[in-house]
Amino acid sequence: MRKITLRPFEKLLIFMTIWVYFSLNANYLNFPGSHIFRWVCPGILIILTIVKQRGKIIKPPSILLYITCAVLPSFIFSMYASTAFIKYLSLVIVFYGSYIFFNSLKDTDIMKNYFNILAYILIIFQILNSIFVILGINYDSGRALGITTNANTLGVYANLSYWAIIYVLQGTKKVYLKIINCLLLMTCVMSVIASGSRTAFVVLVLDILITGFLLFRHSPLILVFVTGCILMIYLFYSGKLTSINILALNRLMEKGGIERTDLWQAAFNLWREHRIFGVGYTVSNFFNPIEPGMAFHNSYISYLVENGIWGCIILGIGIIELLFYIIYSLWKCRNKFEGKLGELTVVCTMLVVLLIAAWSESFLFAVGSTEGFTFWFLLAWLLSYIHKLYHEERVL
Repeated sequence: MRKITLRPFEKLLIFMTIWVYFSLNANYLNFPGSHIFRWVCPGILIILTIVKQRGKIIKPPSILLYITCAVLPSFIFSMYASTAFIKYLSLVIVFYGSYIFFNSLKDTDIMKNYFNILAYILIIFQILNSIFVILGINYDSGRALGITTNANTLGVYANLSYWAIIYVLQGTKKVYLKIINCLLLMTCVMSVIASGSRTAFVVLVLDILITGFLLFRHSPLILVFVTGCILMIYLFYSGKLTSINILALNRLMEKGGIERTDLWQAAFNLWREHRIFGVGYTVSNFFNPIEPGMAFHNSYISYLVENGIWGCIILGIGIIELLFYIIYSLWKCRNKFEGKLGELTVVCTMLVVLLIAAWSESFLFAVGSTEGFTFWFLLAWLLSYIHKLYHEERVL
């Protein structure tokens, strides 16, 4: 029997899925009906994958099982049990749906093509964002929004685009394309600074540090780079950079007046009332006394409030197992990637960027958001990639 192949349509569907989620936070050039199509596109992808696999469904990754156990009390004890269950199903659709799709692909080379789609969409959004920043369009209280609806979102986009451009740049041979990509990297820095996002600025500094170590790790220039980094850290902590009019840096160094600390204190007060099981998975926004309808602007504190000690312990065990599996697998496969700044390194770095950014926003488990979708989509890609290396290529 002839094997069913739907690759051109699958590529289009993946492109539409990513673009729809990115347009959720777009104030301009957004996709019509994105709030509906963000579920329609992954749903169609899952159905097509199951059909292509003739009903065979791969075992879910263990982290999903840990999350299921962690949020299970939400379906029983929460005042908003139905909402918590719907949000859980959303995570399953995005994360597990992406996982079974990536595992249905023939090999890791084909998987690279699908990561390329995300990388190029990030670059397209960065080009659009930089145009708006340069032209002074769509600003709020002196902070650039780009084509997004939120300055912090612009900062997250710019940091992710930074690595997408690095990824494309290292595979570019033509000089003029290298110049264009280098200019785009500069616009990423400009976008982060113009956004005024403190977390995004910290991530940008880490981006530059990681890039320097990757580029100069086998060169004597690493000494110059490290010296420069130490000097900048000294200037930062000595307060000598306050004279530089960088909004994000100035906001980072301000003492007091940080509204998020009030939100976080309110979150801890709420958690003390629901210590064991929390108030319910992803429903903390219903209990916010300061900003009703909004989460607590911190993914980790929000998770504590929503799932209590029970959820934190179970998820913590799952994360430890997940990290061990990823690190061990990549260590065993290191000879295949030595000296390369390929898609695997970039995906891992993007995941770290999102984990850091989650400190100031509650998007990590809200998979209906742009940032939440991107994290779980990338994690599904990474686990599928490792799964193929382990089982199909027999590297381990």
